[in-house]
Amino acid sequence: MKKTELNDKSITELKKLEMDKIEEYRNIRFNEVLGSVNDLSQKKVIRHDIARIKTVLREYELGIRKVK
Repeated sequence: MKKTELNDKSITELKKLEMDKIEEYRNIRFNEVLGSVNDLSQKKVIRHDIARIKTVLREYELGIRKVK
C-alpha cells in the first residue's frame, strides 16, 4: 500500500484498514508457527503498511493533516 492511497481515505476508513492489517499480520504469524507460510516477506510488508497507517492517523491527531 502506498502513502498516496492513504491520502484519499477518511479517519474511520484508516482505523478499519489498520484493524484489518493487524488481523492479517496476526494470521501470518500464527501460520508461521504452524509452518504453513510460503512467503515470509509478506510479514514485513504488512508491518510497514501498519506503520504508514498509524503515521497518517497521528498526523490527523496532531493537526498536520486536516480532515476533509
